[in-house]
Amino acid sequence: MDENDSRFKGTIIDKWLIDYSIWDKGKFYDAISEYMFHNVPESHQTDGHLIAMLTETMATYIECVIVIKSDGLISYNQQGNIIGKSPFVKIMHTQLALILKIMRELKLLPKDRLKKHF
Repeated sequence: MDENDSRFKGTIIDKWLIDYSIWDKGKFYDAISEYMFHNVPESHQTDGHLIAMLTETMATYIECVIVIKSDGLISYNQQGNIIGKSPFVKIMHTQLALILKIMRELKLLPKDRLKKHF
């Protein structure tokens, strides 16, 4: 994806969503912590543990995305024969499910934010 792509003009999107290689664990943790502190009144100090879990899960997800972008969706043996789908695809999907679970627990998903206003 190109950062100057017209699909992203006028949207708020972190640069790491365009270029996963610049993702930074520390910055991600700090950004989520700050957001929670300012926007989720019922957040608690212990949410830091969940934020740390979210950060680690995101790190694994992003590593998988980077490998898949580099190596492709198909795995090959040393002779160049197709051996099947990349094992990173399953790991990536598992991590994405965990990310959504943790985000739901932290009330970081849009539907969770809507509930507090009604």
